[in-house]
Amino acid sequence: MMEAYLRNSAFKKDGVDYHVATDLTGQANHLTVTIEADIVKQKQAENNGGFTALNFGKTHKKVYSELTRSHPIDLTRWQVVNCYLGRAGLINSGGAAGENDLAQAVRTAVINKRAGGMGLISGRKALSARCRRARSCFMPSRTCILRKMSRSRDLTYVQHGRCLCRFRCR
Repeated sequence: MMEAYLRNSAFKKDGVDYHVATDLTGQANHLTVTIEADIVKQKQAENNGGFTALNFGKTHKKVYSELTRSHPIDLTRWQVVNCYLGRAGLINSGGAAGENDLAQAVRTAVINKRAGGMGLISGRKALSARCRRARSCFMPSRTCILRKMSRSRDLTYVQHGRCLCRFRCR
């Protein structure tokens, strides 16, 4: 697994943070898969148009007019497309810990799965709290995610002691 996060202060322009732009993160995903990463960890896309706003890289206007919309599933789907059409799995990070962690984790996981990704990786949200609180937050998330993704049977959840592990079935 390899992280493909963008880190450049120049990617913030006119109050818009393009670190989470679909086109820029998609290129980072493509480069990560090109160096043979099996799984790509990326922030979930929130906007698009980083290349045009920053006058950076080459793109085509159809990327913004016909190939993607502003819907979160379409933005994440473009990230999956840049992972060799899903040949390398895409997981989205759960984001920073804060309010509504459970709702945000479920939303991220469902959007990723519907876009063709592998799901969500939950780190700080589930592990930074005390163990009891982490389990109580994570287990309802798992149950809700499994209900939402009942059509997709490619994830298996295994509870082992205090740890909930996720495996991809082949």
